[in-house]
Amino acid sequence: MMSCNKNSWDHLSLWNCQLGLTSVFSSNECLHHLSTLTDICLQENNLRDRHGICIGEYLKTSWHSLRVLNLRHNEIGDVGARTILEGVRANPNLKEFYLDRNVIKDFDLIIEMAHFFLDKKDEARLREMDVSYNDVSETNRYLERIRRTLKSEENVRFRDCGAYMEISTENRSLKV
Repeated sequence: MMSCNKNSWDHLSLWNCQLGLTSVFSSNECLHHLSTLTDICLQENNLRDRHGICIGEYLKTSWHSLRVLNLRHNEIGDVGARTILEGVRANPNLKEFYLDRNVIKDFDLIIEMAHFFLDKKDEARLREMDVSYNDVSETNRYLERIRRTLKSEENVRFRDCGAYMEISTENRSLKV
């Protein structure tokens, strides 16, 4: 169990701490005290959908000062990723969001994330988002389909980077 003075932290990095194997996400009360955090790194923690659902709820209810969320290299799938996306949408201060190297398989969910990132009314929000290297099958067809789906967006540049594609606007970058 974590304990802290909620007024004392703004950055929390728990990289490769195996949190997915602990009970830290088992209670709705465990992590809401971290509402003053601006940066959270939970990279490589064996987090799964149930943890993603919990994180998504925290994003909607208490992590409103969060500017950077790193969930790279976990085991979060479609259900957890969808709830996290809902939380990202509800969080006006988030600038950087990393969900790459998880197990998202739903192509339409990745497209929905890309459309959210490129939405003009949210242009001042997210500067960087990475959802690359997930389990979407047939990567080349997937990347080409993303290009076709998003090519109608204004001022969007596409750069093929091998196994992923970088989609950028003036000062923003999305990796899929």
